[in-house]
Amino acid sequence: EKKDPGKSQAIVEGLGDCYYPMIESLDAPPASAHSERWVTGKYVSFGFIEAPAGEQMAETRSSHEQFGYVIRGELEAEVEGERQRVRPGDLVHVPRGGSCGWTVRGQAARYALFRSATALEEEIDRNGAADNWRG
Repeated sequence: EKKDPGKSQAIVEGLGDCYYPMIESLDAPPASAHSERWVTGKYVSFGFIEAPAGEQMAETRSSHEQFGYVIRGELEAEVEGERQRVRPGDLVHVPRGGSCGWTVRGQAARYALFRSATALEEEIDRNGAADNWRG
């Protein structure tokens, strides 16, 4: 469909409610305990996580490809045996089937996780990855 050049090119017709508030403000005080909020769609899941200082996520195999983005605090991540410090603005990639684990260093951390969903992985396995997200 031809769009008005002054308007966004995003296609939103037919979508339901796509706004899911996770937190009042990114500057809000941290949660007092571990807190996760997830929104799962057909192709991707988005998680907003707050974790107290010292919390550890045990090393495990990732069922899905995922990306972590640190908003506040610092994580020490280990992905496929490689350790790295992940600070605000940093991104960490965990491949599907890859080993991963992390520890919150210093103060509480706030980060986002993006995971591919089974439907997306099956589509990629069938057709390969595409530069155009519409395939």
